[in-house]
Amino acid sequence: MNLAASFTGNGCPAAVLATVPPGPIGYQVVVSLPAGCWPDVVCSIEKIGTLENFGLGGCPLRLDNLNPVNDVCNGAAGDERVPTWALVAGVSAVPVVVLGLASALIVTMKLLRRQRRRSTGDPVQRIVAGWDELLDHAHDGGVPLPDVATRRERCAFLGGSATVTALADRADRAVFAPGATDPGDVDRHWADVMQARNELSLSFGRRGRLRAAVNIASLRKR
Repeated sequence: MNLAASFTGNGCPAAVLATVPPGPIGYQVVVSLPAGCWPDVVCSIEKIGTLENFGLGGCPLRLDNLNPVNDVCNGAAGDERVPTWALVAGVSAVPVVVLGLASALIVTMKLLRRQRRRSTGDPVQRIVAGWDELLDHAHDGGVPLPDVATRRERCAFLGGSATVTALADRADRAVFAPGATDPGDVDRHWADVMQARNELSLSFGRRGRLRAAVNIASLRKR
């Protein structure tokens, strides 16, 4: 039997388009909802009262919760649709997560490079690598360094402290007089490297330190 009727579901008027014979759960009614509701929703309706009053407003109707689409028809509290704000928040979080992962990868690569420089090679190589570590940190922090200059000349661009000067002298001595390099000098040299590196970081400021940490300039040039 076809019923030409209408009812209101969740505040939205819905027109009954077609019905099928009653089954174990009542009449199966296909409804069409206007803009703002889902179109062409199938709801299960159990008739209460006489068939003549069915869906004409004079007879109460009960819409069973068989699936999420029924929540649109009956205005049930258990709406399983994802809220718009949740979708927006999820999409907005994607670039933040990607940026965080990329930043963590860059920081990890620099840490591994520093550990490799400190522990790989003979004493001369490790001392020279310590000077390179300081130069790379300055490069990532945006310090303008001359392309052609001695280590002593570059000290002025690196703050010119006594620690930086000692690093330059020790690296020069390791290169030009390798026989005078003692294995114990490596640990002292790298302790000075980290001190000079920290002093340089303080001169960058908070934003500069963050920028230097994730800057890939030194990773690209070597």
